[in-house]
Amino acid sequence: MLTILPRHFAIITTDQQQEGFKLEVYLDNNATTRVDDEVLDTMRLIYIYDYGNPNSLHRKGSDAAQHMEDSRRILAKLLGVKSKEIFFTSGATESINWVMRSVARLASEKRNKLIIGAVEHKAVLKTAHDIARIHNLDIAILPVDEKGVYLLDELEKKLDETVLLVALMSANNEVGTLQPVEEISKLVRSKAPRAFLLVDAVQSFGKSKMDLKAWNPDFLVLSAHKFHGPKGIGLLYAREGRIPFPLITGGEQERGFRAGTQNVPGIVGMARAAELAVKDLEKNIEKMRKFQKLIAEKVETLGGVIITPLNNSLPNTITASFPGILGHHLLNALSLEKIYVSTHSACSSSESTSHVLEAMGIKGKIALGAIRISTSRMTTEEEISFFLETLEKVLKFLGFDR
Repeated sequence: MLTILPRHFAIITTDQQQEGFKLEVYLDNNATTRVDDEVLDTMRLIYIYDYGNPNSLHRKGSDAAQHMEDSRRILAKLLGVKSKEIFFTSGATESINWVMRSVARLASEKRNKLIIGAVEHKAVLKTAHDIARIHNLDIAILPVDEKGVYLLDELEKKLDETVLLVALMSANNEVGTLQPVEEISKLVRSKAPRAFLLVDAVQSFGKSKMDLKAWNPDFLVLSAHKFHGPKGIGLLYAREGRIPFPLITGGEQERGFRAGTQNVPGIVGMARAAELAVKDLEKNIEKMRKFQKLIAEKVETLGGVIITPLNNSLPNTITASFPGILGHHLLNALSLEKIYVSTHSACSSSESTSHVLEAMGIKGKIALGAIRISTSRMTTEEEISFFLETLEKVLKFLGFDR
């Protein structure tokens, strides 16, 4: 029988075992999060007992379907929308592709402009360029200021009757900047009332307050693995009547708009993770904000540069730079100490520079030295203390000169 163990267990030597394990500190929660134990326990029951195909007509199938629809109702209630407006997907990237590729088919000579933000996730940026090529669409890039906030006066200039879709995020995944979604929505509705509004809320859920009534989007996307749920499951909120075409065709699952047998354990896990994410939201925000402040103070003491706008950001995110030290060198050095941070988005980690920092006007040594530190509600004070102590030691080892 093959037993799969975490990779770091497999490479521990006898000497290392005798010395004991170092504290492992995971500070890359904007990339993904650890699955909550309660979520895992809930999913395990589905995998073992109610594993039927939710589209089968027998009892086993109807039990699975009931779990799925209960989860749909839970998620809809948490978001303040109708159950029939929630569609299950494999994650935000699929949801974004579904919306953008579907809406693009409605383009005409008089309605052929996409407005996308300069600091959007690559799922939006690359998909926009692909559908623009296929459907002969025009792309208008919305710039940001030095803090990463979208410029509303520039948005107003770009909005007109030719706009087909506006795709903007609620919170930036790399630097944590919060966007004025309510103001953006009001502008879109007044200046381009026929345009669709897609909001990428992947980083917001469970880390900041979300008000879909005020945001008034046509579409909104979430991924469960960003709030201690399982990977490979996400949702698309689509206001009733807004989805024009399916992305995946085949069976009649998801009311005929998303073919393929639904991932019931993942769906149930996402619903439970969502409940836990909002359970003590204020308390968790306060805790993460405290850690953010401690990290920022230490970075400044050590001579680093804070890039994240601390007065307008997700509470769990801080992007900082130590000019003269390459960010990936610092990342690797910390990783050897079992402390895990990132340089920028995990989906773009092979690239040497960040398009987000570039859009903010941050270049040169500051951009190259940037690392992203992202906590979660599961992060502990002990982990933060160990990280701050180790950061100072590692910087000295790398020869950082403040």
